[in-house]
Amino acid sequence: MNQAFKKLLYFSPRVLSLMMVVFLMLFSLDVFKITTTTQDLVVGLVIHNLPALLLLITSIIAWKYELFGTVVFYIGAIIYGFMVFTNQLNFLMQLNWFLSLATPLVFIGTLYLLNYLLLTRKKDV
Repeated sequence: MNQAFKKLLYFSPRVLSLMMVVFLMLFSLDVFKITTTTQDLVVGLVIHNLPALLLLITSIIAWKYELFGTVVFYIGAIIYGFMVFTNQLNFLMQLNWFLSLATPLVFIGTLYLLNYLLLTRKKDV
């Protein structure tokens, strides 16, 4: 395995997980309304950014422990799938929501798993 591929495999899940955090934080921008008070704004931002902050903490821990990142990103996709598919929406809307947020989580988790299997585990052996 050449050095460029190793670097790509090492940094891609980490950068993508940070990009996912930023993407989730974009959803919190809907709390900014003209008529909101400062207290409502702060509470709304904290509540809207909790999933993104949890994902940020996960990304920081997964930077060193790839298996942790794999498990948490997969579990996050599964939990989000349960939340979406138990909702009272039509199936196509549920599928759209699931694919738009859970697919990147599974992809990032798979990259962490590949990173562990191909790079980290070989160092341990």
